Amino acid sequence: MTFADHPCFAAGTPGVFTRGEACASLSASIAKTPEAREAFLALGDPHDPARRARALAVLDALPPKLQAKIATMEARP
Repeated sequence: MTFADHPCFAAGTPGVFTRGEACASLSASIAKTPEAREAFLALGDPHDPARRARALAVLDALPPKLQAKIATMEARP
């Protein structure tokens, strides 16, 4: 799965609460990775498409090892 497939960023995510919950969960994982702070700040308003796009761009620009770290934290219950 890429970050673009995550419900926080997916264009077809139904409902405000579903997107908000997904972004809150992702934000918690990002917060544990200092190198991704800019993405964390961009997700401050997950309902703003421009901020979501900025967060996605930052996450996609991270080294693969950090992307994997965030994805692993996100996958944990």
